[in-house]
Amino acid sequence: MIHTVSKSLKRRVRSLLDRSPRAVILAYHRVAADPWDPSQLCVSPRHFEEQMHLLREETEPIRLRDLALGSPERNIRNGGVVLTFDDGYADSWSSAAPVLAAMRIPATFFVTTGMVDSGREFLADELIHLTLLAARLPKPLEIAVRGQAVRLAEMMQPALFGGKDQLEGGGKATDEMARERLYAALHRILREENSESREAILSEIRRQVGGGDVSACESHRTLSSSELRELAGEDLFEVAAHSIEHLVLRRLPVEEQARQIRDSKCQLERILSRPVESFAYPYGSEWDVSPTTVDLVRQAGFRQACANVPGQIRRDSNPFWLPRCLVRDWGEAEFRQKLRDFFLPHHVAQPVSA
Repeated sequence: MIHTVSKSLKRRVRSLLDRSPRAVILAYHRVAADPWDPSQLCVSPRHFEEQMHLLREETEPIRLRDLALGSPERNIRNGGVVLTFDDGYADSWSSAAPVLAAMRIPATFFVTTGMVDSGREFLADELIHLTLLAARLPKPLEIAVRGQAVRLAEMMQPALFGGKDQLEGGGKATDEMARERLYAALHRILREENSESREAILSEIRRQVGGGDVSACESHRTLSSSELRELAGEDLFEVAAHSIEHLVLRRLPVEEQARQIRDSKCQLERILSRPVESFAYPYGSEWDVSPTTVDLVRQAGFRQACANVPGQIRRDSNPFWLPRCLVRDWGEAEFRQKLRDFFLPHHVAQPVSA
């Protein structure tokens, strides 16, 4: 009897036998102590400093370009750790950069260029204000998604509309759970939309909820042009592109994907007066990026691009689909164990599929 072996199993067997040098890229988003963090993207300043001390003492922090995957030699520095920060929050400059500079740890900051100097909040942060923090939620909350009416009441328990002071039993904990479900449902819907559709839906939610002010609060603001230049002026740091509007690129027409990729590079280069060589795919999973997207990044003139899938960097890694390990708000002991796990042989990134 002939047995077939799946491609994924073959890859895992090869990875277990492969003892070639490995490095890992860590993905951060925010360094902040935020009580409202449903996506768990914040690392507290205290934990971040603990993590950096551990990296400095037990690993070799290196620059993204030090991986040298675009060179013929492809000399991976075994045990090397690359730090990256996504999106372009101002706390990358105010909270992360001073710690990194003091410890001489390099990092790459991926910036959503359409948010620079915008005074706006990212989608996830604005949704927090419109759902988790709203004073009250109107009962007939309804939106239109691609011409279809979506009744948001179905995403929450009926008794929970009208605000925390008008609940018909259930109490605060139940209300918070319902609001969290609503937040998650809206985020799933809106992340898939293009810019025009996303803004139309948000405008309608603002109208119904009463959240008219779209300006960012200080804790959630994005980087300014002057802060970007200050980051780029430090020899440890690289400022890189993360598209213009942080949309799911795979869902956009090819021409719009190309614009989001190419123009984010051009915009940053105008701000910084220097070449921009690295890119990170928004959201960045294999469901958010297509082979066409990867080709467009290469054609735009980037040297490497980071995904948002776990895995290790090896000599045969695709420089335009670099895996990264997402970091949470872990204390020193937990971070040490996670770091060891990231270097285990089975940690292999999957290729992006058509």
